[in-house]
Amino acid sequence: MERCRAVEPMHEMLTDLHYGLLDAEAERATRLHISLCAACAGEYGDLARLTGALRVDEAFPGEDS
Repeated sequence: MERCRAVEPMHEMLTDLHYGLLDAEAERATRLHISLCAACAGEYGDLARLTGALRVDEAFPGEDS
């Protein structure tokens, strides 16, 4: 997979997108970039899988995090 030239600035945007922290314009721009950039689409997918795997509240119901 080719590396994105904008990977450093996009890394924060991908994280913010995942957690719903972007305003509407930034979200649209980030989603457009993901649709055009395989490297960032892969990174966004990895982020979603990683955070899903680390969800303590779902892995251990009843435990406080």
